[in-house]
Amino acid sequence: MPSPFLYSTNPLIKYQLQRDYFNHIHFVWCTDCFDGRKQLLHPGEPFPPSSNPAELYESLRAATVERPDWHNGSIAQWKVTMKARILKEALAGSIDKEAEKDLILRLDKAEILDWRPLLYVISRRAVQRRLKRVALSNRASPSMEYQIHDLRPAEFDVLEF
Repeated sequence: MPSPFLYSTNPLIKYQLQRDYFNHIHFVWCTDCFDGRKQLLHPGEPFPPSSNPAELYESLRAATVERPDWHNGSIAQWKVTMKARILKEALAGSIDKEAEKDLILRLDKAEILDWRPLLYVISRRAVQRRLKRVALSNRASPSMEYQIHDLRPAEFDVLEF
């Protein structure tokens, strides 16, 4: 039986930008499993660090709160991914040119603590019909990953440890 919850780790700045510029509609990657290293709870689930919400959280927290690291590869990749998404939204007409410029500037000027992690705990029941399975070719491992393109505030809680 699948978990009643889905989990996703995202930086604070991503949450803020989606809240402020995209009407609080969030795009997330998520999994059924908070920590794939807990084999007792998730036997046979080989979640690698890049798709394990617990490890993503720990890594991003270390790079932003515990030992700030402006050269952290994860933060650099988040910036690239978020800028690509902003461009895609601008081309689709979801945001105007001014918002596109503002979003890029906010990413470029963000302080290290703006990249600190948030854990999303998502109600599977609330999003079940809109869950998109990620193609195996786009996953970090055979473990199941999902995308939600239009996650709404009432469908998840945000935790910061």
